[in-house]
Amino acid sequence: MTERFHLQDPLAFRSRPFSYVFVVLGIALYSNSLDRMLSGNPSHYGIVTSSLMVQLISVAFLGLSALVLMYKPKIGRPEVGTISIVCLTVWMALSLLWTSDPAHSFQKTISHLGIVLFAFATLKILTAEGVFRALVGSAMIFIFLQLMLMLLVPMYAFHNAWDFGVGEHAGRFRGSFYHKNETARILGLALLVLLTGHELIGKKWLWWMCVIAGTTMLFMSASAKLFMALPAVGMFFLCLKWRVGWGVKIVSAAYVALIGAVLFQVLDGLILIEHLVGLTGRDLSLSGRDAIWAVGWPLVADSPWLGHGYDVGWTQSAKDALYMIKGPSAVVNHAHNGYLQTLLDLGLVGLILVLIAPFKMMVQCMNNQLDNPRSNSVALIVSYVLVLNVTGSYLTQNGDLFMCLMIWSLAFLQGVQKDNRGKPALFFRRSDPNRILTVGQTNLLRRAV
Repeated sequence: MTERFHLQDPLAFRSRPFSYVFVVLGIALYSNSLDRMLSGNPSHYGIVTSSLMVQLISVAFLGLSALVLMYKPKIGRPEVGTISIVCLTVWMALSLLWTSDPAHSFQKTISHLGIVLFAFATLKILTAEGVFRALVGSAMIFIFLQLMLMLLVPMYAFHNAWDFGVGEHAGRFRGSFYHKNETARILGLALLVLLTGHELIGKKWLWWMCVIAGTTMLFMSASAKLFMALPAVGMFFLCLKWRVGWGVKIVSAAYVALIGAVLFQVLDGLILIEHLVGLTGRDLSLSGRDAIWAVGWPLVADSPWLGHGYDVGWTQSAKDALYMIKGPSAVVNHAHNGYLQTLLDLGLVGLILVLIAPFKMMVQCMNNQLDNPRSNSVALIVSYVLVLNVTGSYLTQNGDLFMCLMIWSLAFLQGVQKDNRGKPALFFRRSDPNRILTVGQTNLLRRAV
């Protein structure tokens, strides 16, 4: 029978309110939602580095996380995904030996170390179940605060609200973030968490209010990358939920792709796609990313295995080359692609290390029965991170919530693996019909209650 998501020791959680505060504040910090507020700088383009206040708070969180792990150093049985993330952190530190800017790479490595320690510390004080609850609560709080900013201080919450229709991104929602794309990616994440954690929210009207408000603000941010990422994640998740063998799924996907190719040719799909992308104020180059990637790929050949050093892979020569192609408006500080950025910073070794954990989790999700909130959340979160990195550099971004989510997702799946121990893998097999019937009966019982 389907196991409802429950706390292992509810009394322990009731006695730890400060643990939840620690986790929620850490999520707010590492999602970059506090940078603009704490710096007091409402500029359009934002600042390259965090304010002194944000850096001090980050150091405090790093210290607290280290103390938690020193007090209770055991973090569970090591497994491949966790080991790969630890090895990635070590590889970042080793890149100090060949980086062109050791001071900068050292600062960013410490920032990355902070998010890794925070992720493990939260699992220690709350366990995976508690962290999942904190994620759902944080998603609701985040959406509520962004909604209040939009309604009460719209001049602050929108890009160049006073210059609507004239300035770049003018009139697009950005909330407490510097850029509307950052707002959109965290809003998208919050919606995915709410979709899988709806059972933890007692009132349905509250859940619907959060989903509607989050979706509305997501559309108001008009982020083209989210309009591409979320449908892709949704289709992948529906494919996982479809209870047939993967052989049938692959054949069906090939058939749909063939029909799509025919329709693309008959309806002149390129013009149609260009029109749809144009509704977000962008073209098929995705804000000039084609030129950015064209400049970045040749730099990979200079150091394909080791990279140029953590967070310094997008060198000045790349900036100069892009300036020659696109002019002054093309001043960027990263490759706008997480996989390319990782190759530039940490080489092929770094890219392999960072992809081991998500690849392992996706295989586990394919083998698991997706009737557990933890398994559902991992399937959505991991696929969301992987797809979003096609147009954004978040894969190894220092001090970023996405790396924290990778560590948490590994912990979420450990409990699911224990529940499914001894059951046949489903990667190329049809689901057990008796189990499907049990799931249906369980859903009927839930509705009756």
